[in-house]
Amino acid sequence: MKLSIIIPIYNKEKYIKECLESIIKGIELNNYGYLKKEDNIEIILINDGSTDKSKAEYDKYIKTLKLETKEIVDIKIYENKNNGVSYTRNFGIEKAQNEYIFYVDADDKLEENWFKIIKENAKENLYDVIYFRRNWMNNNKNLKKEELIRYILGLDKEITLSSLWSALYKKSVIKDNNIKFEKDVIIGEDMLFNIDYAINSGKNCIINKGFYKYRNAIGSLTNTYSDKYIKADISFKKALKDRLELLVIKKEISGEYMRQVILRNNINAFFNLLVKISYIKNIKKAEKKLKEIESEFNVIKSENSEEDDFLKYMDNKQQKIYKMYENKEYKKIYIIYRTKNIIKNSIKKMIALILKIANKEDLFKRV
Repeated sequence: MKLSIIIPIYNKEKYIKECLESIIKGIELNNYGYLKKEDNIEIILINDGSTDKSKAEYDKYIKTLKLETKEIVDIKIYENKNNGVSYTRNFGIEKAQNEYIFYVDADDKLEENWFKIIKENAKENLYDVIYFRRNWMNNNKNLKKEELIRYILGLDKEITLSSLWSALYKKSVIKDNNIKFEKDVIIGEDMLFNIDYAINSGKNCIINKGFYKYRNAIGSLTNTYSDKYIKADISFKKALKDRLELLVIKKEISGEYMRQVILRNNINAFFNLLVKISYIKNIKKAEKKLKEIESEFNVIKSENSEEDDFLKYMDNKQQKIYKMYENKEYKKIYIIYRTKNIIKNSIKKMIALILKIANKEDLFKRV
């Protein structure tokens, strides 16, 4: 198996060593019986202009590796100026030399059995993409595009395939179809990449095994609002619509399915924006901002002739908030979301304190 692991790094001095240790350990433990002479594993570290001691940390760790490990794994390091995560991921694709590409965030880690699971499921070279997901009900092979797109968009609340975590991509599919991360999209760029990949790929497979551990940074409690969220949301909606229209043209999804997807995405985007606005501490400014986003609210109504048509996609709480917004009860909405936000942060602080006492920094979510 020929595998390229791409790790973008920006100010991850606290975590990069742990990340690399988990990857190397999985290779070393599963070397015998799994790693063959024809196999090749490269780890591509891309420092995206870090201003902390990330470089010193990974340089120091690499020097400690055993000689036999260095013979198995080819670690390549690139030092770039700060260009953002999308540019960095595209850069990684350009530098990757192997058949398969796997992304790992520098503050996450893999379980010890990661290499064994990947090796066993990719050995027959039957699929253009393999998703590894814990708690998936069954192993699914070659899902229809409509079903796969639904999971990528997160329309099924039980599970989502929108992120890059635990997806094994074929470099040839990416290169042959010029699939890239959009640098101008700062929200949902992973999702768009996965949609582009789904559009252009052949057979897919979802394996009911997981090994990726996503760091849930409990200590990170900063919640802020910026107008860039609205601009980013508009950019994402346009990009998503363009891709869905292409799928309709290719007859891989229906026009009605596209309408439902756009509607549900608009609903999710609107309520996410309400959460963001609740981060504003000044109630007058928050009320003003809630009034300013009326166009986002109207998008939901304008694209649907029947009110019940879009209300059925909201839960009971969302329907109540929707009616409140329709009645311009901005202050009431702000207080509801602000209170939830304060309670949530209080719980996070409590968990962070408990973890500190237990000498742990964060919790990991196993996916």
